[in-house]
Amino acid sequence: RVACACCVCVCVLCARVCTSCGLSLWCVFFQVKSIKEKTGVTRIDTSRDGSDPVIITISGESQDSVDKAEKMILAIIHPLSSEVLCPVDVIAALIGDHGANIKELRQRCGDGVEIDVTHTHKKMKDGTESVVVQVGVHDDDKKRLNKAVHVVEGEIQELIKAMDYQGPEGKKYRALANQHAIKRSQLYEASHKAYARGDGKAAKTLADKAKAEGKMMKQCNQDAAE
Repeated sequence: RVACACCVCVCVLCARVCTSCGLSLWCVFFQVKSIKEKTGVTRIDTSRDGSDPVIITISGESQDSVDKAEKMILAIIHPLSSEVLCPVDVIAALIGDHGANIKELRQRCGDGVEIDVTHTHKKMKDGTESVVVQVGVHDDDKKRLNKAVHVVEGEIQELIKAMDYQGPEGKKYRALANQHAIKRSQLYEASHKAYARGDGKAAKTLADKAKAEGKMMKQCNQDAAE
């Protein structure tokens, strides 16, 4: 989100649309006029190059109007969703290099679950400045939504702990934890590919290995904290 000389605020929202039900993006198209009237934004544009994720750009003359439009669009794309607060100090780590960590979180949560870092800021109960992370599902499966929220909240807590590590021993264990995290991500990605090609047995084996890497990562984080 940027502000230019003519005081136009812009939000760029990366939205992965469920292609099986289709049609949350079409719902956005049909409601563009209504969203603009209700929020006061001046433009709502989408990428037309077939890219994934679809890029939705919201332009308006005030930050408040852009935030309201963003919230309305997210509600259309993810009918069932929940907000998770992430401290601003760790939001970059949550996203990861070129979005690698968010991608891995989506893979861990499974198909039909979306995790979007919004541009909305809120105060946590202890006064910490935070960014709203929207976790949504493409159906009405509350159990799956709760599981995804738990995964995201757990990842944020791990990142907060990692910020406090100091000294050579802490750095050593943190480096090991990062290696396990990378391996976990690779295994989850391989598991999803195996599942997509119909090899359920291989997918489960790879997922189990990914979980084991996750446990070793947490142990290294604990060792670093001590």
